[in-house]
Amino acid sequence: MPHTRLSAVAVFLLGAAAFAPAQSLEQRLAADPTDTVALSKLALEQLQLGRRSGDHEPLARAEELFGRWLEQSPDSADACAGLAYARLGRHDFEGALDAARRAALRKPDNGLVWSLIGDIHYALGNYVEAEMAFRRLEERGLTLQSLARLGLIAEAYGRFDEALGLFRDGLEAGRLLESPAADLAWCHSMIGELYLQREHLDQACAAFDRALQLDANSNFAAHGRAEVLAKRGQPAEAERVLRELVERAPNPRYWIRLGDALAAQGKVEEAARWYAQAEADMLDDLEKNELGHLRDLAEYWLEHGGDARAAAELALADLHEVRHDIGAYETAAWALHLAGRTEEALPLIAEALRPGGGETRLWERASEIYAAAGNQFQSRRLLALAQQRSGRR
Repeated sequence: MPHTRLSAVAVFLLGAAAFAPAQSLEQRLAADPTDTVALSKLALEQLQLGRRSGDHEPLARAEELFGRWLEQSPDSADACAGLAYARLGRHDFEGALDAARRAALRKPDNGLVWSLIGDIHYALGNYVEAEMAFRRLEERGLTLQSLARLGLIAEAYGRFDEALGLFRDGLEAGRLLESPAADLAWCHSMIGELYLQREHLDQACAAFDRALQLDANSNFAAHGRAEVLAKRGQPAEAERVLRELVERAPNPRYWIRLGDALAAQGKVEEAARWYAQAEADMLDDLEKNELGHLRDLAEYWLEHGGDARAAAELALADLHEVRHDIGAYETAAWALHLAGRTEEALPLIAEALRPGGGETRLWERASEIYAAAGNQFQSRRLLALAQQRSGRR
């Protein structure tokens, strides 16, 4: 899913007004629950905090505040858009799409509304609908926002060179139009992600480093850089990056990767503590019917010796109840295969492959699934494609 560029969201929702400290806003709101200015600013402050850290608590608070704002101002497109962004952060994609469509009814010509609608469709795996929304954004001008989003579509369809060109064009447009540093950093991080998916580690590292030069607190770039270091066999360096990351972003995905870096150095006991913390957090979300970490928990169990049958049920729930993007089909297929349900995995892995995108790992997993199903020709073909994509022979 694209990482939302909150500087643009802030301009859209509240203009250039400075934020008051959260405590002051809470006090104003407690004194006057109808203070729309305090309500809107506090809602955006919580949205920024949640999107930056990945923590669902401030996102839930933001959703509540945007909902209250909308109750007080039913015609506010800004409140609808903020509500959509909060729900998007919590992976309530259908709820986010409903709120975004309400924003579009109120501001049908606003480019950021269409970028929001496209972002949600992209996260859901509705790539055709996402591209239509992004084309509407492109019609309003060639900007970092419009070009980079079209890069996401090219990536989903496996058009690597086109995606890379669009992200680079987006960077050029961003420089010319003086886009915020955080937006430029996101674009560099997406270039890094493209290279990382193909296992071109030197190019990926350079892109993530450039992103961190522009935005030292970019969680996306820091996580990507740690992934590169881990793949290079440098777990101590990955650990250093991840320790800084988990300090500012308490996210189970980052805790797992820190555990991996520690385990690779033989620090088994500390790794186990981070794994346990991540698993407990994701299970707690599941008990609260927070479904945003279903895929992460399934992949964690699959990678770390958990119950493959339980992982398969989680992955299927993610696919059927949350989203149907490439990753959802991949994880569900892989989990079914490891749970001994390879025949059920076949149509799902075929659907994951259909757009043409995804990481090299997808194609390697698909090769193994087809081999287990007895289709050696397709297995060899997919393995060759995986090697071609990564530059390995």
